[in-house]
Amino acid sequence: MMRKQRFIVDVSADNAVRVVSIVGDEFDAAVSDRATTLLLGDRAPRFVGSYREDDGGKRVYRLRLRRLDPDSYDRFQWNDILRETARSLLSDVYCRSIPNFEQKWDSLVQSDQVDLEFTRRWLLQQAPIYLEQLGLRTDELLGPRLRDLKAAEREKHLEEHEGVPHSRRKGAAREDTLRRQLESLLQSDAGIADRIRAKVRDKLSTKDEYTPDSVAFELFQNADDAATELRECHRPPREASSEERRFTARETPDGVVFLHRGRCINQHQLGEADCTDRGFGQDLEKMLVLQSSDKQQGIMHVPVTGKFGLGFKSTFLVCDEPRLWSGRLRCRIHGAFLPIRDDQPCESIDPFFTAAHDTWPATAIVLPLRQDQESHDILVRFRALAPLQSVFARSLSSIEIHTGNHSQKSSWAPTRFPGCVGVEVGLPHGAGSALPAGTRACVVRADGADDSRAGALFLLGRRGFLPVPDGVPTLWATTPTRECLELGVVINGQFSVHTGRARLADHPEVNGAVA
Repeated sequence: MMRKQRFIVDVSADNAVRVVSIVGDEFDAAVSDRATTLLLGDRAPRFVGSYREDDGGKRVYRLRLRRLDPDSYDRFQWNDILRETARSLLSDVYCRSIPNFEQKWDSLVQSDQVDLEFTRRWLLQQAPIYLEQLGLRTDELLGPRLRDLKAAEREKHLEEHEGVPHSRRKGAAREDTLRRQLESLLQSDAGIADRIRAKVRDKLSTKDEYTPDSVAFELFQNADDAATELRECHRPPREASSEERRFTARETPDGVVFLHRGRCINQHQLGEADCTDRGFGQDLEKMLVLQSSDKQQGIMHVPVTGKFGLGFKSTFLVCDEPRLWSGRLRCRIHGAFLPIRDDQPCESIDPFFTAAHDTWPATAIVLPLRQDQESHDILVRFRALAPLQSVFARSLSSIEIHTGNHSQKSSWAPTRFPGCVGVEVGLPHGAGSALPAGTRACVVRADGADDSRAGALFLLGRRGFLPVPDGVPTLWATTPTRECLELGVVINGQFSVHTGRARLADHPEVNGAVA
């Protein structure tokens, strides 16, 4: 039946619609102010006629749809409108009654939450190995449970190897019981969560040399990578809007918020391009396991900055349970590695998820700060270096920072000169910047550096070149290292850096070639 249906669709913004009364008379009925469905007039579409094709007869109907302003309804109201439209089309056009329609619709709408549940289950299965990697095998609470679980796994293996009859095997049942007990603790015990977070923070700060003021740069780098992936991988190619090239850091009652509109987390379908082979559908699990990242690999190789998989994890230095909203994905991170569905409202970011339909969906990371952390300590260095950060980003061209009553906007919109390939002159600005007010910058890009944005930055005064102020990092790999060599210039390139990005890695041959 569905194969034989054809439709003529009218979209109407009229205030009245002609319908048929129960006695068969036609009259004009007023259109309600608030829509509950996209369909106008009689639920059953009006029959127009029929025609024949090579594969049989076709029946043609006329559908009248209501023109609605996308900004007049929130996402929950749109869900209701689309659900009722789908229900009417199925029942009155195709004569189909779908059992448990509400449940199936909710499952379709919450497909991102299915990814979340899969990731949570996968991480719980891998938890014993991950906890041992964190050094928790000797922990007084987790240690005995991890050792008992390992012993049960060994017992199960030996029973299978020795061919013990199934009726006499105990290892598998014991392993299952211990695993379920461990999973319950990981999801519900606050003390266990604190112990895991403490280990993660110790690794991030001691071994990887991260500090609270690293967080904003790490999240910016992740956002720039996401914007680059969207720009390079989307098919057909699409031009990013100014809003999609913006990164925002905002102090709010819900915590410090970081926002961007690059590729959403776990989003592998970009227009007509399926980027599953690049691991895009596994973002969340890679964000939550230490040293897990494959940004530099894949069939569709896109040059991005991140490669250690530690960017998001740095948030645990300043926050116990980050909240992560990306497209339709909603979760909070419990115990520094376990995603839990987030059903709580967040007024600080909700407007960004009900924006105009022609912009890419938003990603927001909300950090409710620990009591020993201040937003100033997290954002002060980022604010000072934001003008330079916008110069060296691959895809993001503007940065906004909003704290209290103060707002700073930094952008890079340089002038390029005919005949001077790779030379840009502009005004990197922003209150609180580490650069002198009114100073212009001259950037000389390396040959073929369109993707990496590699090059050198010089400051220009009224009488010529000026040295870059002391304290401004000399070496950058999209985001700044802490290498202040006081050379008077800033150099950006694809340097090999230490995991915490504070300094160059001990790879002189690689970094020498980049320089």
